[in-house]
Amino acid sequence: MDAYTSSAPAYDLIMSFKDPADMSGKKKFCMLRRALLDGTLSKINHVHGADNPADALTKPTLSRPQLNATLSRAVASGKLSTPVVTHTTTEG
Repeated sequence: MDAYTSSAPAYDLIMSFKDPADMSGKKKFCMLRRALLDGTLSKINHVHGADNPADALTKPTLSRPQLNATLSRAVASGKLSTPVVTHTTTEG
């Protein structure tokens, strides 16, 4: 399983061993970090916001954007191909 985030600070927190300044989100960053370390998650991808396939699926209804090109292509073809800024794998 791969994870995608369009948040550079979130990506940096998952990749580092520093605790977030805002402790309300600490659990999710620790869970993603642990999943990457134990191999449950194979890759964390940092993507541009406009290319984030999860936004149209996970945002609340009022702020949910329309399907972006990346997600539209994935739905039509059955293959997800997202432009990635940077990524880290389980091996990395």
